[in-house]
Amino acid sequence: CVVEAMELCNFGAKVIYPPTIYPVCVKNIPIKVKNTFNPENPGTIIKQQIANDFKPIKGISSISGTTLITVAGLSMVGVIGVNQRIFTALTNGGSSAFMVSQASSENSTAIEYLVGLLIDPTAVNVVDSEFAKEIETGAMFPMHAEGGLATVAIVGENMRHTPGVAGKLFGTLGRSGISVIACAQGASETNISFVIQGKSL
Repeated sequence: CVVEAMELCNFGAKVIYPPTIYPVCVKNIPIKVKNTFNPENPGTIIKQQIANDFKPIKGISSISGTTLITVAGLSMVGVIGVNQRIFTALTNGGSSAFMVSQASSENSTAIEYLVGLLIDPTAVNVVDSEFAKEIETGAMFPMHAEGGLATVAIVGENMRHTPGVAGKLFGTLGRSGISVIACAQGASETNISFVIQGKSL
């Protein structure tokens, strides 16, 4: 369906350019995707609703060459406006976060933002500048960037109705010796995205 196609595009699928889907979707016109190298193949149809569709996973896409920026501090718990400042700094610096993984506990707090290395490799400096006072007082740590990573997304609207998809995904990765660095699942449960070392892609 259209939602699944958009999610795949957001996470690296190159077959369809997202802005071309929107006007067609609004008019409820189906899109047919064909294989140039195999024109006899029936291809894939993208439309609003698909009847009798029970497959939980429709596709897997990835983005290589990404960098994980970790924003962490001892005084971030319950502080209003931290996320706004991070996103505003990234936006003003010409970067865009395409995945956010946030975790906190009473003992430690870390908010991690994943940004594309090719978008703006100076994103760490931009966020460091925004929080210069907090870093100076020790309330926050200097930003840490880890490059050479890849982001993978499994996409399917029926995941929300299928128990055990995440367990199967992470179990498969674990058995294959692939460590997950960060992960995120949207409230709509249309995709599960996770970050791994680029060499494991």
